[in-house]
Amino acid sequence: MNLQQKIKSLPSTPGVYLMKDSYGTILYVGKSKELKKRVQSYFRASTVHAPKIKRLVTHVSDLEHIETDTEFEAFLLEWELIQQYKPHYNRKMKSPQGFIYLAIPKNREFRNLKITHQPMSSEHFHCFGPYTSRKTVVRATEGFKDIFQFQCSHPNNKKSRCLNYSLGFCNGLCLGGAALEEYDLMLDMLISHLEHQDARLIEHVKNRMEAAAEKLEFEQAARYRNYLNILNSLFYKEEVIHFTEENHKLAIVEAIDEETGKVFIIQRTDVVYSEKFPLKVGIESLKGKIIEQLSTPSTDAPFQAVTKFEIDKAQIIYSYLNSGNCRFVIFEDAWLEEENERILSEQLNELILQKNA
Repeated sequence: MNLQQKIKSLPSTPGVYLMKDSYGTILYVGKSKELKKRVQSYFRASTVHAPKIKRLVTHVSDLEHIETDTEFEAFLLEWELIQQYKPHYNRKMKSPQGFIYLAIPKNREFRNLKITHQPMSSEHFHCFGPYTSRKTVVRATEGFKDIFQFQCSHPNNKKSRCLNYSLGFCNGLCLGGAALEEYDLMLDMLISHLEHQDARLIEHVKNRMEAAAEKLEFEQAARYRNYLNILNSLFYKEEVIHFTEENHKLAIVEAIDEETGKVFIIQRTDVVYSEKFPLKVGIESLKGKIIEQLSTPSTDAPFQAVTKFEIDKAQIIYSYLNSGNCRFVIFEDAWLEEENERILSEQLNELILQKNA
């Protein structure tokens, strides 16, 4: 069967596809809720294809696919295959150098924003990450300096006005005093935002945006709006990390069709059990297996830091939990005790009832 025939024969189900060259080398691994529709899109003439896609399809000579019951499984299988084969066109997910950290010194003398490929000592730095997009972190740090006029040419001098001060880009950090106090205040707000302590920075930027709009300064208002989007992007990544570090035990239910669902038991980022079941019956018949899996001690210590290896997989799970495509419940260890068997049953049954509601 040639390549075109393989593409035409693809099913319209969730799954993963592996694109290969004439030597059988895997060039790219992708996933889709509808395999046939997704793969066909690569080979249609289109002006919107990125240069990478155009180069990829010229080298594809063969295709393999793996069907999955659900879209969630396709996401996870794609991640596993990328780790295994490290395809050339999946560099973003395979390269450990793609992860970076945002570090802010704890020393109050002058705290600069540092971007690094390695986490910094928690004794001397507030360190956030790992992040997968260097571009986003750079935009966040540059935006912070831009909208608050912290672009100082020589902030450690504090004796004379820098060039950027005369151009209106610096609030006077080079002179110290009130300007430096303002800088420290805003930096503390950024740290609190990323540590999930408060939303003062978000509110501050929103107030500035609304004030600019009222003055009909729409370009300035747009700058504040764009920076809010960047801040939320950084915060989202921190949410993923905090959620994963808490070593949650989850039950996820995803509908396959009107009659069948599939339950997944996840500890941290590992799927330890999965099975299909009739939605009308519920998963009461699987309760014993679920309890057995949830009662197995995890190999991860509670609150263990998220590693570079885990971050993409953690983001897949977290994003899917918040996508609206599934239902889930976070289990408490107390529910697994014999005297709380009723609570566990209620939680599992409620998971099904919510899905069918």
